[in-house]
Amino acid sequence: MPQNNQAMQLDEKRMYRILLDSETSIYPDKKLAKALGEEKIKLAAFKNHDLSDDLKESLCAVKSDKTRVAVLSALKLTDKEVIEKKISQTFRREHDGAADVAEIVNSDLFKDRVKTPVAPETAMDKMAQISSENLQRLRDQRDDYSKQLHAIPRGAQYAELAAKFHDIAAEKYRNGDATHATNTAVANNILCTSDRGHIRDFAASVSNNKETGAKLTNTAETNTRLLKSHDYVFFNVYPDLYDDKKNELRGSTRYLKSEPGMKDSKEAPDARSYSYTLPDLIKDAKGPVLIALRDPVYPAGGTTSGSEEISKRLGQGIAEAGNYTQSPGKAVRDIGTVKDVYESHQNFFVGKDAVEALALNAQVGVLKTFVGMRGLSNNDPNRYTDQELQFHGKVSGAVNGDVHKPHDDKSQAAYRDDKTLEVLKMYQYPQLMVSGSVNIDKAVVFDPKQHARNAEQTATSTQQQEQARTQENRQAMRM
Repeated sequence: MPQNNQAMQLDEKRMYRILLDSETSIYPDKKLAKALGEEKIKLAAFKNHDLSDDLKESLCAVKSDKTRVAVLSALKLTDKEVIEKKISQTFRREHDGAADVAEIVNSDLFKDRVKTPVAPETAMDKMAQISSENLQRLRDQRDDYSKQLHAIPRGAQYAELAAKFHDIAAEKYRNGDATHATNTAVANNILCTSDRGHIRDFAASVSNNKETGAKLTNTAETNTRLLKSHDYVFFNVYPDLYDDKKNELRGSTRYLKSEPGMKDSKEAPDARSYSYTLPDLIKDAKGPVLIALRDPVYPAGGTTSGSEEISKRLGQGIAEAGNYTQSPGKAVRDIGTVKDVYESHQNFFVGKDAVEALALNAQVGVLKTFVGMRGLSNNDPNRYTDQELQFHGKVSGAVNGDVHKPHDDKSQAAYRDDKTLEVLKMYQYPQLMVSGSVNIDKAVVFDPKQHARNAEQTATSTQQQEQARTQENRQAMRM
C-alpha cells in the first residue's frame, strides 16, 4: 500500500537513525558547522568526537537533506551503495497485509470481476473467493477436455497419462522450491520491492547521488500497470528437482546481475538466491500469500523474450509461436486445433490453494494439448503428427522415464525431472507473492560464486582421480 508523506518521513527518520547507530565517532567540518547552525545544533554538542545517543536523537530530528548530507559526510558515509547496504541490514517496515491485498483486488487486473471497490477488511475474503472460482474453472476444464479425449480413439490413454502427470506435478510442488534471487545484500529479511525502492531513494538523497539504475525488467512495469503494487516479495516457484537442476535454476536468473535489464551485465558482488520449501513458506509467512500462474511465454508482461526462449516455452513447435498474440493481462496461442486463451485474473490464487492450482493447471494443459494434437490428425487412430509424437514423448518421459536406456535410479530420476520441467514450462511460470518482508533464517542460500568455485574444485578433483587411476593401470600393465 503506498505510504502517505507522514509515514515516509517516519521511515526516513528510522533509516537515518540506522546510519547514525552504525558509527561511534564524528569529525565536524565547516560544512557541517554551517548546516548545524541553521538547525540550531551547536558544535559543542560533539564532545571528544563522540556520537552519543542524545546527539543522535537531536540529529534525527533534522529533516533537511542538506544537513543530513553534511552529517553523513562528516561520518565518512558518502557512498550510496554502502548507505543502502547499512540500512538494508536492519530496516524492516511493518506492512498492512489486508491493505496490500485490497490494492491488488481493486487493481485493473480484476476490473471485470470486482465492480465496486473492496475495503481492506474484506479484501482477503474476496481474493479467496476469486481463488476458489479459478480452481473450479480449472476443474471444469479438466473434466471437459478429459471427456473430449475419452470420446475419440486412443484418447482415453492420453487422459490417463495426463492424470498420472497431475499426480507427479502435485508431489513435485508439495516439496517444491520458492526462490527469491537478488543482487543486493540481505542481512535478516528480504524486503519487498517498494521498501527497497524507498531505501534506494533515501540513500540517493543523503549521499547527494541522484543517479538511478537502468530500468530493470518488464516485471516491475507489469506490476505497476496491472497490479499497481510493489508491496510484495516475489518468488519464482519450481517443482522439486534433482540437486544439479535446482542449482542451475537458482543461478540462472538475471536478478543476480548487477543490472538485471542489461543482457551483458556481470554478476553482482552480493548476488544470492534464497530458497524455501513451498508449503513451509506459505505456512510461515507473516503477511498474506498469493500466487500467479503467469503467462509462460511472456511472464513479465513484455515482449522481450528471445525467439529461442519463446520456442522452448511453447514446447519447440508443439504450440504455434507465430499465432501467439499478447496484450496486458491476456495471451492467445494455438495448440493444434485448440485456441488456448490465457487471462491473468483467471490464474491468481491464495497461498493455501497454490499446490492444487499448480498441479491442476498442468493437467489441464496436457489434456488440451492432446486434444489439439489429435485434432491435427483428424482423430485418426492410425495417424500422428510429429508434434503429437514429440509431446507424447515428453509427458511419457516425465511419467515413465527413458525406456530406451538401462534402468538406473539416479539417471532415470534426473531424466523424469527434466521432462517434467519441460512440460510444466509450457503452461505456467509461477510467481509467489508475500506481502511485506520475509525472514531468511530458514532459507537455503545459494551463492553463485561459491557454487562455481565448488564445481571447479570438484572437476579438478575428478580429473586428478582419473589421472591417478590411469597411472596405476600403466604400472600394473608393466608388472
